[in-house]
Amino acid sequence: MDVVSAALDKLSLSTTYNLPFRLICGQVGVITPYAAQVRKIYENIDALDLDTVSSLEIKSVDGFQGREKELIIFSTVRANASRSLGFTSNWRRLNVALTRARRGLVVIGDESTLCTDPQWRRWIAHARKQNCVCDDADIE
Repeated sequence: MDVVSAALDKLSLSTTYNLPFRLICGQVGVITPYAAQVRKIYENIDALDLDTVSSLEIKSVDGFQGREKELIIFSTVRANASRSLGFTSNWRRLNVALTRARRGLVVIGDESTLCTDPQWRRWIAHARKQNCVCDDADIE
């Protein structure tokens, strides 16, 4: 959840990342598989100094069905010793999370846990080929 807050804080300064468009909170959506995670993210972003945090849309995957935003931040939540994916291995629902972005998608998760699933492993390999994978140090 702190990584989501850090990503939102950095992305709010779009000139830092040379984005081809200016982001405002109303154009950004945060998706997570669990309702409890939605509540935690809201708690953490209260400390950010973003101009219109109230227009930032943070919802579960089910809550985002049928909606789109310019940028989606998808927090997969999963990082555990057993490398269990739980909800994040359901590809029908994941399709909703991964296809809600018009211009940009940021996926936050533990790569070693996600790569236990063959679909995630292929998706991450594709992102690596496009030079679109970074680690914690790149965000913090």
